[in-house]
Amino acid sequence: MKIILSIAVFLTSLCFSELVLAKQPPQILTTIRPIHSLISAVVGDDKPVGLIIDDNSSPHDFQLKPSQMKLITEADVIFYVSDNFETFLNSAMRASSQDLHRENILRNADLEILEKRAGGNWEEDDHHTHHHDEDHDTAHHVGDDMHVWLNPENAIKIVEFAAVELGKIFPQSKPLYEANAQLTIQRIKQLDEKLRTKLSTITDKPFIVFHDAYQYFEHHYGLKAAGSITLEPNEAASPKRIAQIRQKIAQARISCVFKEPGFSNRLISTIAEGNEVTIGVMDPLGTELTPGSELYFYLMEKMADSLSSCLEG
Repeated sequence: MKIILSIAVFLTSLCFSELVLAKQPPQILTTIRPIHSLISAVVGDDKPVGLIIDDNSSPHDFQLKPSQMKLITEADVIFYVSDNFETFLNSAMRASSQDLHRENILRNADLEILEKRAGGNWEEDDHHTHHHDEDHDTAHHVGDDMHVWLNPENAIKIVEFAAVELGKIFPQSKPLYEANAQLTIQRIKQLDEKLRTKLSTITDKPFIVFHDAYQYFEHHYGLKAAGSITLEPNEAASPKRIAQIRQKIAQARISCVFKEPGFSNRLISTIAEGNEVTIGVMDPLGTELTPGSELYFYLMEKMADSLSSCLEG
């Protein structure tokens, strides 16, 4: 009887321990799905990686809930794109402990950075690139395009950066992070070759996107985006802008206009009305994909498939 009782007590305590463990906040936090995916690939099964924007919200106008504020204050490290991209983090960062490791990817990961494009018409724009270092003032980054993960070479840099920084914070897991990073980098390189082949037949075909989020993808694969309906997804397109886009579609014989999940289809229909265009879908954040280490690969391949099928059709 005592043996049975002891086993019961042990099992109860084990279940309770697992329950407590499950309720513990993640030590590693990320902000958006693509970054969460790359960091998760580096971490593997070592630790859970938390995701702040876990629905189809846009980081451009996201607001933290109290529970998410609490996660940030209790985390050991947070990976995010930039102070000027996830602006919702600013107050939470000020309230968090000085022990929180703030990993600003845009500033510290030695990425290729493209400047924002102006006006929404880009065929004749040059891609101005540069790299950031830790000494640059935050205000200097205001003119940078933040969608850095859509260049596979930048994704590799993010993975390398994450492995190094996480190895400093959790030294006992450093060999695991380094090994996972190498495997992930190899997969990104293989994906890059595959996408380059897939997209090679459409590099001369212009298209219109919903908002200016795809410059890194276009630049890397030599694609010919002709413009965007709006510069930022939370900014309404003016009647003048709609007229300009409609005129451009007709004059440049553009065959594809891409919408994004979570935004009204009415505007896209208005743009396309009277023009012989196909409406495709692209999503730079993977809002309709399941979060996890595989999301980045699905996101990039899905984007290439959307472009290829629309423009070749």
